[in-house]
Amino acid sequence: MLYLRIRRSICCATRRPQTCNGDGIGPLYPTPLFAGAGFARAGKEEASSMYCFQSDGIDRRVASPSWHSLSLLLVACATPAGAQSSPAASSLETRITEAAQTLGQDRRFAEIAPPGNLGLVEFVGGNVLFALAHEMGHVAMTELGLTVLGREEDAADGFATLLGLKMGNAFALGVLENTAAGWFLSDQRNRSNGIHLAFFDQHGLDQQRAYNIVCLMVGSDIEKFRSLANRVGMPEARQQSCAGDYSNASWSWNKALEPHRRGPETPQTKINIIYEPGGPNAELEAVFRHLRMLESVADYASSQFAWRAELSLEMQTCGSPDAGWYPEIRKVIVCYELAADFAQLYLEYGDKQRPPPPFAWKRLN
Repeated sequence: MLYLRIRRSICCATRRPQTCNGDGIGPLYPTPLFAGAGFARAGKEEASSMYCFQSDGIDRRVASPSWHSLSLLLVACATPAGAQSSPAASSLETRITEAAQTLGQDRRFAEIAPPGNLGLVEFVGGNVLFALAHEMGHVAMTELGLTVLGREEDAADGFATLLGLKMGNAFALGVLENTAAGWFLSDQRNRSNGIHLAFFDQHGLDQQRAYNIVCLMVGSDIEKFRSLANRVGMPEARQQSCAGDYSNASWSWNKALEPHRRGPETPQTKINIIYEPGGPNAELEAVFRHLRMLESVADYASSQFAWRAELSLEMQTCGSPDAGWYPEIRKVIVCYELAADFAQLYLEYGDKQRPPPPFAWKRLN
């Protein structure tokens, strides 16, 4: 199922261990995409209003479980900026706890019983959200007619990462770190299984995709993310140059998307939501329905951008782990098998400490 700008091969679209680099997808998130004030190019300061990070170091063990970041993200996806309410966040936290209980009914993941599997829920949920955001990057490029200079898959990863960074501390230190950790763990799994790297693939190699996420995080605020960069072995010189990567990517995406932002007089485009039966992944289907995963992304996308026609977001059973944008049917499809693969990756190679850690770096070295 190869595609040029439409879809990736099944093998290289995901982290499944086959004869490719087992890489993956990337996806979407809320907050007016890179917000109106925009970003200055290198040499100019960005508006301080663009940041809402806390001053905590990356190594800090948060007092509340890391899944709290996922609840904040889902609230933000479905709620206009500045309109988040603590009751909504509290309700989502409850739903995430209930989702962990549901996932605990799947015997494949029963080795971590609830509530200890909250880390598993965040890892899977965060990686699937990033996959959705990456695919929405592809949607933006095709539907809005954006110029793509360079490799489209890299651009889609940048779209997802920048969108995540604009979510602030809870999102950046939760979903983005889990996604970067997922790429590192995927590389570790492939090496353990003797999987050969596919240098010809349209995606970057797993470690490259992980480091690109970390680099944009560091470039957005080196003091906030220096500890993270050190932990993954990024040299100081590269950490310093990441500011240019971040400035170029954020400025370019903001300029490209600016003409397509939805004004108050423009009706929202309908985005259909479809959860097909999960079959052998029925528990995962129930988890994503419960979290309103697709609805959160659709609400954000329809409220922020003026799409040229109706779109659909769908989760379905595909027979293999995959996700992709299919412009011929105007639909983003995420396979339940992809979520199951993320879960298996976490169980086999991730950090299964209790309470769940902010992310799964422990076994990377």
